[in-house]
Amino acid sequence: MPPVQKKYVSDIKKASSSLLSIINDILDFSKIESGKMEIIEATFSLRMLLDHLYSMFSMLCSEKRLNLEFIFSDKLPDTIMGDENRIRQVFTNILSNAVKYTKDGGITFSAQLIGSDLHFEIKDTGIGIRDEDKAKLFKPFEQLDVRNNRNVVGTGLGLAITYNLCKMMGGELWFESAYGVGSSFFVKLPFIISEQGITEEDDRVIDFTAPGAKILVIDDIDINLTVAEALLGAFEIVPDLAQSGAEAIELAMANRYDIIFMDHMMPEMDGLETTRLIRETGGWNREVPIIALTANAIAGMEQFFLDNMLDDFLPKPLEISALNRCLRKWLLEGLVKESYNV
Repeated sequence: MPPVQKKYVSDIKKASSSLLSIINDILDFSKIESGKMEIIEATFSLRMLLDHLYSMFSMLCSEKRLNLEFIFSDKLPDTIMGDENRIRQVFTNILSNAVKYTKDGGITFSAQLIGSDLHFEIKDTGIGIRDEDKAKLFKPFEQLDVRNNRNVVGTGLGLAITYNLCKMMGGELWFESAYGVGSSFFVKLPFIISEQGITEEDDRVIDFTAPGAKILVIDDIDINLTVAEALLGAFEIVPDLAQSGAEAIELAMANRYDIIFMDHMMPEMDGLETTRLIRETGGWNREVPIIALTANAIAGMEQFFLDNMLDDFLPKPLEISALNRCLRKWLLEGLVKESYNV
């Protein structure tokens, strides 16, 4: 493909990804406004959640040559009750903004238990917020300091959603900022002890390796492929990677895969169409497990994917424990090497 056409394709992909992010923000804010956003509490490992955030944002910071430091108190609980997905969304939104608006220096994420509350601080050395803009920060569709931030893509909804999610979980969100120096965002969430706890079996995040497994991962976003490659590497799996449906079909026709992880939403050819065309190539591809990767892990999606020739789904962003369960479920027994001490 000529360089000019490659640039056009790359620009289209970036625009499509930005549009999908905007749509997701609008859907979330609409749910909050209509009172239909649900907080679903369950037992989860706070340590694992924070480890996953560090893995994801360390790569993003590395690309911008920023320092990233996570500092956790020894008294921080491991297992708590809460809505893991919404807590992740809160920290992902704040950390994403910190990376976006920081050109030099770095970001520090600290966490501690104070009384009956969990306290978090995300501090950056970014552009900071002007005094006249501070009152607008948590309001929807507000984009601040447009002249200096004209190259930053966003909806103006991320922090409004984050603020409302914190309130819905019984917590608080506030900030301090000096223009030209940086910002600190503070999150306080109630600490709820889990009576159920996480069993020893559940706590084994990686309990096997599969160095002989042949895996294909399809996603149109570079960072998602990087995260998937790193997580699969923990199982000693070196995956093939594809950034489009057309590339995935070409690889599937040339290789026999044990599992294909398929991004649901992609520009040009989405995951459903790509799956259908892979199935139609026949042979092993008629039976290969194809697992959807989706940010829309809501009730009813499992049957939706089954009806569209996929075998299962994993929510994005990927978590190592969920990936462990999925690989164990779908890999052939002869590929699995037990490793209970990992």
